[in-house]
Amino acid sequence: MELSIIFFISAGILIALLIGYSILSSHKEKSQMFENNFSNRPQQPITPLNEPSFKKTSQTASQPERAINAGSNRDMEQSLKSIKISLNDEESVPNKQQIEEIQPSLFSNQDTEEQEPELDAPKIAEQEKSDVKEQIITLYLVAPENTEFKGEEIIHKLEEMGFQYGEHQIFHRHIDNAASPIIFSVANMIQPGVFDLSKIDSFSTIGLVFFMHIPSLSGKDVANLRLMISTVESLSQSLGGFVLNDKHTLFDEQSHLEYIQRVQ
Repeated sequence: MELSIIFFISAGILIALLIGYSILSSHKEKSQMFENNFSNRPQQPITPLNEPSFKKTSQTASQPERAINAGSNRDMEQSLKSIKISLNDEESVPNKQQIEEIQPSLFSNQDTEEQEPELDAPKIAEQEKSDVKEQIITLYLVAPENTEFKGEEIIHKLEEMGFQYGEHQIFHRHIDNAASPIIFSVANMIQPGVFDLSKIDSFSTIGLVFFMHIPSLSGKDVANLRLMISTVESLSQSLGGFVLNDKHTLFDEQSHLEYIQRVQ
């Protein structure tokens, strides 16, 4: 009985010793890890914020940071450039090819216009002139029924309005002098349509015909037509006649609009 008690006591002592040894060994390992992490580091002097040494350390520390930032910026720029190149290669070229396949004639015309703009401009102008329909715009100024316009009065009024007697023995309204282009002309409504100045004293007519060629040499068809209309209307008030259109009806507002639309 006594031996068993002694055995249990000795066993408890051994167990206690083993537990204590394990605890001590674990504490030693933790202390070694703590020393390895912090004791081997070089100690840096702690300086106040206001001392100059802080500026020096900050400047020296900023230099590698700047180098790192510059390197990263260069890497970013290179990557962006590579992205742009890939986008141009992948998107712009296929789209242009697709459009050229759909509208080849349109692209060929644009290329020729970009290469030779100065040579194509006169050609386009010539085409536009050739596309304009050549026509003669006419207005009639007729005397009231059973009356006629006297020759001397006609000549006097025409000269006051700037008409000049010339080719084909009729009167012409020029841009400037007799050598300048003709805007429009006026002839006798009775055949052969001329004004014989040698017999002007005995000359009389039932009407006058005003006409202009489209396109005009001055290139201002609408302005020239408006001038001719206003001239005929003014002369009709002076001579006391009526203005008729090319259908031999009264020249009213509707006729005025139709005439302007012809030359626009």
